[in-house]
Amino acid sequence: MAFIIDTQYRDALMGAFCSSPTAPNALSLFFQPQVNMHTGDVLGYEALLRWFDPTFGYVSPEKCLEIVDFYHLNDHLNQWLIIQAVSSLTKIQPHQYITINLCAASLTMTLAKDLFDALLAAKCDPRRIHVEITEHKAPKSFTDLAKTVAWLRRQGIQVALDDFGTGHATMTYLTYIDFDTIKIDKSYIQGIDFDKTKRDILKHLLSLIAISDATVLVEGIETEGEVTVLKNLGLTLAQGYFYGRPASLIEVTDKAASKVARQKFLSIVQKA
Repeated sequence: MAFIIDTQYRDALMGAFCSSPTAPNALSLFFQPQVNMHTGDVLGYEALLRWFDPTFGYVSPEKCLEIVDFYHLNDHLNQWLIIQAVSSLTKIQPHQYITINLCAASLTMTLAKDLFDALLAAKCDPRRIHVEITEHKAPKSFTDLAKTVAWLRRQGIQVALDDFGTGHATMTYLTYIDFDTIKIDKSYIQGIDFDKTKRDILKHLLSLIAISDATVLVEGIETEGEVTVLKNLGLTLAQGYFYGRPASLIEVTDKAASKVARQKFLSIVQKA
């Protein structure tokens, strides 16, 4: 992590938080569709952080988060993310949502209320923002996190657990917190049409999730064969390159609309 010792990264990132969206060093969000595998309908989009700096070039999301953690810029990032995500709601269909990623350690009641207030100020339905909790950093208190998640859900904001089955505290999250959605990590999904072990593991994960009332979303889908297996297992919600790569909001909405139209046309032809 020697690269983040240089304060130039901190200064550049601070400048990016304050820059206009069209500035050369601006942070941006890319979006990836989340779909209904059976109908092809795009239900919403996950917002993913991207940063290109004129001096340092493309900085990966992983490096960006390391810089944020090293220099304690989490509050700056979260406030920026809320503003960008809420403003993006006006650019998608009224029935669609945007999912934002928040680290478990950052999701305090204060941040939750900031998100809700931003939605009220923009006159946006709280149901159109989903929060995806990542295990990037563990929470200081699972009890406090559970209270925050419960409060968000009472306001209508859905909450998901990211990368289920990979984190060191996955079962602790499932024990203490009620989620709307559990997102199964791509490591269990890719190649599942050829790998019986992965299919068996996924079935066990699904049986664990069934204890709760959470909906399952599978990520990392890349092939039609994987889609077929997952449908046969009774799953509906999906995300992955098969349905669309992360892109700007304009690009991803155009591509998603074209793909949905094509899938519906093929469905009609097959039934004819």
